[in-house]
Amino acid sequence: METTTGVIKLTANLDRENTDFYNLTVQATDMATSPLSNSSYVEVTVIDSNDNYPTFSPTVYSATVPEDQAISSTVVTVAVTDADIGTNADIAYSITAGNLEGKFGIQSNGAVTLADTLNYENTTQYTLTITATDDGYPPLSSEATVSITVVTIWVTDENDNTPVFNPDNYIINIEEDVAVNSAFYMLRANDADSGTNADLTYSITSGDALGQFSIATNGEVSVVSNLDRETTGQYILDVFVQDGGSPSLNATATVTVNVLDVNDNFPVFSSDPYTVSVYEDIAVGATVADVTATDADSGTNAQVSYTIIGGNEENKFVVNQADGPLLLANSLDRESNDTYNITLRAYDGGSPSLSTTVTVYVTVLDVNDNTALWTDANYTFYVSEDAAVGTSVGNISASDIDISNNADLRYSITNGD
Repeated sequence: METTTGVIKLTANLDRENTDFYNLTVQATDMATSPLSNSSYVEVTVIDSNDNYPTFSPTVYSATVPEDQAISSTVVTVAVTDADIGTNADIAYSITAGNLEGKFGIQSNGAVTLADTLNYENTTQYTLTITATDDGYPPLSSEATVSITVVTIWVTDENDNTPVFNPDNYIINIEEDVAVNSAFYMLRANDADSGTNADLTYSITSGDALGQFSIATNGEVSVVSNLDRETTGQYILDVFVQDGGSPSLNATATVTVNVLDVNDNFPVFSSDPYTVSVYEDIAVGATVADVTATDADSGTNAQVSYTIIGGNEENKFVVNQADGPLLLANSLDRESNDTYNITLRAYDGGSPSLSTTVTVYVTVLDVNDNTALWTDANYTFYVSEDAAVGTSVGNISASDIDISNNADLRYSITNGD
């Protein structure tokens, strides 16, 4: 304080936040030999200036929120203090970084709220920078002193995605001799969720009445018992997949399994053996026996061809290679050979080829194709003129190499009597 003028001056910096009021006692004294004095009181009020930055406490916040969190709900609330007073301590909040797609907002009380729906499958984490600014002049913000609150928001998954087969209709070809317990296809379904909500379990729900297939939890399809195309050539399986959410979501795919043929069946003749009878005068080229064989396989594996492998030393017969009838190649003569035992082989077009043999027993029947022959070319008999009626004059004889009725002879005199 200046002693001659009474001006009160500051001798040190003031800090309203420490002391906002001073009560001074001042005294005025005259300069007489016997000075007189008088005292007075001076009250000094310290007015606030905006000299304090907003301060976050704490400076790092963390929150976890489910992806189906309601719009406008509070995710986390930040706390800020400002040592100033009045408008200098009025705080405004703003999100200045990290607010991808404007998913969040901040209220005047520091509450961070959800402004738009979340999708875990798109973004699982947000890091927001929040700035607190006071209303002083000039305004101060926490950014100037690096008092920036970082809010990390973790989004938890909800089971809101159904498993998806792509495609949902499969056509698979496997050979019928596929080894038991071998895997032949891997089905894949996708689930856009995560964790347990994306854990998928597969099962076959229909189309496998005999239990010939199985599917592992990873979608691997296997054969668990022998297949036989000739019994069942196609299976239409319904495959069910469900996720591990609660409640679980599911999907279904159709799997068509075509069982491809392998050459595992032998040709089978319509009869075994064949027994036929033909007359010896049958025409060359005529059918002796309708020999046919079938093969339960398919395609070239079921194409049957024929060949003679035995009993045809005289080359009397030929077989149609494509469709099997046994034909006469050369004329027959029962009197030379009345039976033939022909061995045929039927073989398929598989690789390697499978074959079956059969015997055709051919009996040659007689036709009356031979003339009776006299035992002697000429006969001479002598008889007495007084021989009685009925007396035997002599015996004549003839033979016929045919058989049965064709060889029964009747004699008659046709001339000279």
